[in-house]
Amino acid sequence: MGEFNVLRYHPAPGPNNYFGVDGAAVRGEVAGAAGVQLDYAHEPFTLYSATCEAGDAGCETTGIEANVVQYTAAAHLWGSIALFNRIQIGLNVPLVLTEGDAFPNPAGPGDLISSGSGFTLGDPRLHVKANLLDDASGLRLGLAAWVTAPVAVHIAEGRFVGDEDPSFGGHAIIEYVNQGVHVAGNVGGYWRDGDTLFSTVAGPALSYGLAFGYDITPLVMVFGEIQGSTAFSGQVDENPLEARLGGRLRVDDVVFELGAGAGLVAGVGVPVFRVLGGFAWAPQRADNDGDGIDDSMDSCPADREDLDDWHDDDGCPEPDNDSDGLADGADRCPNEAEDMDGDADDDGCPDLDTDGDGVHDGYDSCPTQAEDMDGDRDDDGCPDADRDRDNIEDSADQCPDQPEDTDGFGDEDGCPETDFDGDNLPDDGDQCPDQPEDADGFEDEDGCAEEAGPPPAEETPADRRRRGR
Repeated sequence: MGEFNVLRYHPAPGPNNYFGVDGAAVRGEVAGAAGVQLDYAHEPFTLYSATCEAGDAGCETTGIEANVVQYTAAAHLWGSIALFNRIQIGLNVPLVLTEGDAFPNPAGPGDLISSGSGFTLGDPRLHVKANLLDDASGLRLGLAAWVTAPVAVHIAEGRFVGDEDPSFGGHAIIEYVNQGVHVAGNVGGYWRDGDTLFSTVAGPALSYGLAFGYDITPLVMVFGEIQGSTAFSGQVDENPLEARLGGRLRVDDVVFELGAGAGLVAGVGVPVFRVLGGFAWAPQRADNDGDGIDDSMDSCPADREDLDDWHDDDGCPEPDNDSDGLADGADRCPNEAEDMDGDADDDGCPDLDTDGDGVHDGYDSCPTQAEDMDGDRDDDGCPDADRDRDNIEDSADQCPDQPEDTDGFGDEDGCPETDFDGDNLPDDGDQCPDQPEDADGFEDEDGCAEEAGPPPAEETPADRRRRGR
């Protein structure tokens, strides 16, 4: 029988991570951090009676045989240093207290093996992470690799807190952080020498993790994660899975964490439940979101400033600078609010002259009707269909700039008739404005034609002499 390692949980060293799931961010040209995480795992290694021979994937358990490891209480001491905002080197050293029961040795019938109780050093773990992408949109990509040194087995053999040989592994990291929402995934694998105990085999496997988080405030974050592995075996305990939930609080340069977890799919190292707590020194001199604004001055330290020349000194992205309801990416005028006047409201630009007549909408009495620029009240923005306001549209008005006098004579042509009958007497003094004066020398000033003509004149003596009388 080989040495099983029940310490499946390894805190991701460094800031900008979750519990065991790595985040992709690396912050600081040269930035250090250090912390302690306490981890209590209840019944991480339990033997069950079974109805089959060792190695049979169809085993059915009939009851608990022994709690090989009743519990582990570990203090994970970790430290990290970030370089050039791209590389982070971390070290995790576990100090472990264990308690366990005796169980039969499958290699020697009648013999008992006990993990015993005591305090020991676990396998130190060197962890290196590289950031490959840290996009302004919040998308982050990275790679991580780790290797352990087999120390525990040489200090306290039989405690099941270390591997007999070095083990190593790695994973790809994808993370998205935006508006306080965090989502991260790790997919990779690890290699270790295979060991068998009864029907359980511990060896190389594919590993995975998924985390979700939310910033309640810039200083308070809640998050949850699942971590598991699979050896692509039909044996259930060779595909362990664990879930954890917790929170994080920052007070100046110190970060406090508290959480709990439980096994979802049993396996060696998966406890019935787990309790986590710890603190870390992680100076705020770092720029956690990589926007060039120190966290101590950044109102949104987990969300990158979008650097669009709009309130760029607060450290918060402004997805809609002008607050007109159109996201900046689709807004042709991101710093000028759309006026929502029913004219081209989807382009994000205020329509200062909706009808394009050269009169600003604020001064345009008819903002959706173009001024006709006909020289009549062109500054009001309204088309003047009846310039002289005589109720005859200009298109039918023979005198569009002179109002019809509406005197009952020729009122449909739009022209004022000052002498309708053309007798050279103005209508306002013409008693017969629609009949020309006959200009017969008799009462020609009244404007009316005298049909009977003038009365006969009285004959004078001179007239009679001319007639020979």
